[in-house]
Order: sequence, then structure tokens, then C-alpha cells
Amino acid sequence: MSIGDAYLLTEDAGGPLAVPGLGLVVDQIGVTVLKPGGTVGAVIAWTEIVSVDASERSTTPGGTPALVLKVADTLKTHRFVLPSSDPEGLQHAISELAARSGVSGARRDGQRRLRPILVGAVVVVVAAVVAVLLLASSGAIKL
Repeated sequence: MSIGDAYLLTEDAGGPLAVPGLGLVVDQIGVTVLKPGGTVGAVIAWTEIVSVDASERSTTPGGTPALVLKVADTLKTHRFVLPSSDPEGLQHAISELAARSGVSGARRDGQRRLRPILVGAVVVVVAAVVAVLLLASSGAIKL
């Protein structure tokens, strides 16, 4: 899906800033930011995205209803204001695409936290097995 007239929410030395005139393409590749004029500014692949949140509503500076899209990758969270006459429908479409790509809300963050815990558990089990085998080979315990 392609969304025009999007804003990037960021900050500079003067405080919060809304950068206008951007386009956003959300597709099977990920999220592509288009600069004014249509050239590609950035591509955030689904494999780099750890969470997507499209639950916040806003309005554009011109008063158009809008959806705030937060896309977190491994380095930072990117925030966009997407004008839409149907923010709920846009939220649903983005959430569905994200879920099909393996990302939905904070679920992917949780999966990343689970891996170190799983590795730690495997290390503990292996260490226990090695200790039992060493004790058995020295005759300290019988198996």
C-alpha cells in the first residue's frame, strides 16, 4: 500500500519537528520512505523491524484525520503521521501486513528476549549433564 503526504515525526535542536511531504510504501519488503519527488529515502525491511504500532490517532497540521505509525527497528523507533479518511481501516491493513511478515506489536521483541533465556537454560542443562558424567567417571556417584 502507498500513502502520500505523510509526515516524519522527529526532533532537532528546536524541539519536536514534523517533516512534511513524504510518501510511505508498506508492502511485502517492509516500510519504504519516499522523499518529496518520489526518490527512495530509506527502506526498513521486515527482518529489521522489531515492532509496529498503529494504534494512535492524530490529525495533520491541515486538520485531516491521521494515523500515527511507529516502526521500531533494532536501532530506533521511527514515527510517521499518515493522513487517512479511514484511520481504523489503515491501521487494520498495516497490522495485517505486519503480522503476515512476522511482526505484530511487541511480539517480535518478546521473541528476541526469549532467545537469550533459552540459550541460558540449555547451557545450565549441559553443565549439569557434564558434572554428573564427571562425578560418575570418578566414582563419586553411581549411575
